[in-house]
Formats: sequence, C-alpha cells, structure tokens
Amino acid sequence: MEIFGKSMKEIKGYIIEIVEKAVEIVELQEEYFRAYFESDKDSVKKIVKKIGDIESEADRIKREFEMKLYSGAGLPFTRGDKMILVERIEEITDVVEQITYHLYIERFAIPEIVHEEILELVTYARRCVEMLKECVEAMFVDMDKAIEYAHEIENMEERLDDIEHTVIKELFKKRDEINCVDLILTRKLVMGISTIGNYAEDASDIVTVIISKRKS
Repeated sequence: MEIFGKSMKEIKGYIIEIVEKAVEIVELQEEYFRAYFESDKDSVKKIVKKIGDIESEADRIKREFEMKLYSGAGLPFTRGDKMILVERIEEITDVVEQITYHLYIERFAIPEIVHEEILELVTYARRCVEMLKECVEAMFVDMDKAIEYAHEIENMEERLDDIEHTVIKELFKKRDEINCVDLILTRKLVMGISTIGNYAEDASDIVTVIISKRKS
C-alpha cells in the first residue's frame, strides 16, 4: 500500500527515476575504473559517453521535477525537502561525470599500489547509492524500513571514509616514488569518489526528515 496516496504518484515517479539514474551511473563508474586500470581505451571512451548521457538525463529530471513542484504538486510542508532530496541525488550523477571525464581528459597515472583500494572505494560508493535507492523507495511504502536503510547508509559512508584515508596514507608513504602531479591528482580523485557516500548520506538524512514531518 502506498503511504503518500494517489496525488503523490507523479512526484514519486520523478524521485524514483532520478535515484535509478544515480544507481546506473555508479555502476558505470565501477566499470570505468576497471577498464581504465586495464588500459582499455575503447571501453573507457564508450563508458564516458554513457555516463555523460545519464548525467544529462538526471539534470533533465531535476528540472522537470522543479517545475512540477513550483506548479503546486505534492504536500506543501515537504516540497522543499523533496527538492533538496532530488538535488542531493543529482549531485551524485554530477560528481561521477566530473570524476570520469576529467580522468579521461587528463589521463594521469594512478599509482598501481592503490588500484585495488580505489576499486574497493568505487564498489562501496556503488553500494551506498544502491542502498539509497532502497531507502527512497521504502519512503513511499514502509517508513520504518526507510529509516533502517538510512542508518545503514551512515555506516557504509563511514567505511568509505576509512578506505579514503587508507588510500591517501598509502599514496603519501610512497610519495618519493610517485610523480608529484600524479600524487596530487590521485588524491583529489579519491576524495571525489568518497563524496559520493557523503551525498548518499545527505540524501538519506533528507528522507528521514520527510518521514518525521509526515509522522508528526
């Protein structure tokens, strides 16, 4: 049974659609890094194009959603929160597009000593966003379950931070053996991937706010 009623179906549709785009793009990001580390230039080029297309789609969904809210759709006391929710989800697609595109253009050498940890990082980022999708979907049908998912995302984001710190420590342990530019750009890359977890956690926090308002 749908908690928010028939009048919310269109709003729900936009929110589900954009979180599905976020999942698609983090899945592609994982493929991208595997291809990049294997020097598969053709696959990297194709994946970058797909990621750019998904980011554009997410941006379109956000704009349409804004127009729908401005027209008066949805419950008045949660409109602003839902807008923030969609913005946070769209930021996930934006940061993945930026990370992969800049790496594709700059083509700097990511030190091999951190390849495995970076793959672990992008895997955890994907899992965070997949859990966010579960959280968002549950918001419309099982609010208590949505809150449980939000707590799980918080724990996963902490694990992402731990991996980020491990990678950066490994980089700087070997800083005398790594080109300075590659070191700086890899550090920036790692921090960028980690922000995906931050956005997922922020979005799940907004879900709990919406639920709290709905219950009050």
